[in-house]
Amino acid sequence: MFGVGDKSGKLKKNNDKALFKHNYEGRTTIENAEQFFFPIYGLGDIKEKLYQVLIDSKQNNILLSGPSSSSKDMFLMKIHDQCNDVVYYDPALEKSPDLVDQISKNKNAKVIIIDNISKLRKSDWNTLPHLLKNGTIEKTAKTNKTEIKMDNIKIFAALDDQNRLGNDEPLSKLRALFVEYNISEYNDEEFIEFVKFYCRNKLPDEKSEIMARELIKYNSKVIKEVISFSKILRETDTREDIVRIIEDRMKHITS
Repeated sequence: MFGVGDKSGKLKKNNDKALFKHNYEGRTTIENAEQFFFPIYGLGDIKEKLYQVLIDSKQNNILLSGPSSSSKDMFLMKIHDQCNDVVYYDPALEKSPDLVDQISKNKNAKVIIIDNISKLRKSDWNTLPHLLKNGTIEKTAKTNKTEIKMDNIKIFAALDDQNRLGNDEPLSKLRALFVEYNISEYNDEEFIEFVKFYCRNKLPDEKSEIMARELIKYNSKVIKEVISFSKILRETDTREDIVRIIEDRMKHITS
C-alpha cells in the first residue's frame, strides 16, 4: 500500500523475527532515527522520539495529529515499510475487515497502525480502549468469543481533524490513552525544501522547486501529492511540462 524510496537497499537485512527489516548501524540513537525515517525532511526530535518508542521493551501508544500538509503520514509509511509484522487498519475503508478481524489474522503483530482514527467504526469502540490499556482484545459475536493478548505492542494512530477529536467526548477519552505528538504543517519555504530533499535522487533541485511552488499555488501542500508526482515527473521534463502535469491533475481533483 505504501511505497517510498529510501536507502534501505544499502542496509544489512535482518531476519523476519526482528522488529526492523534492516539493521541500522548508526553510532547514536539520533543517527539511527535519521536513517530509519529517511527521507522525511527535518523534525529530528520527532524522529528520535518515535525511534525510541519502537526500540522500547514496553507497550507504547502514539497519536500523530496534524494537517495533511504535515509529514505525519510519512512517519506511518516509514514504520509500515521498515518493520516486520505490521497490521495496518483504516476504518474509513468500508470493505476492509474491522480491527479485531485483522488482528485475529495477525496475532503475532509487533506494530499496529491505525489511520483516520476519527472515522472509527462502532465495532471498534469496545475493542480499542482495552487494546490501548493493556494489549488485550475481547469480542463476542453470537456464539464466538475472541480473546487475544498482545505483549509489548506498538500502536501508532493518525488524526487529521483535530477539532473534531477535541469536541467529541468518546474520541477525547480515547485520545487520553495515547501519547500525542502534534506535527505542524510545513510553511512554504520548508515545503519547498522538503520536496527538494524527497526528490533529490530523481529530480534536479530547480525542477523539484517548480513542483513545490505549483502545489503551493493550488493550496495543495499535501505530502501524498508530492509522493505521487515524484513517480510521474521525469528529469527530462521542462518547466512547461511540470506546470501542465500538475495543472491537469489539479483540475481533475477539483472537478
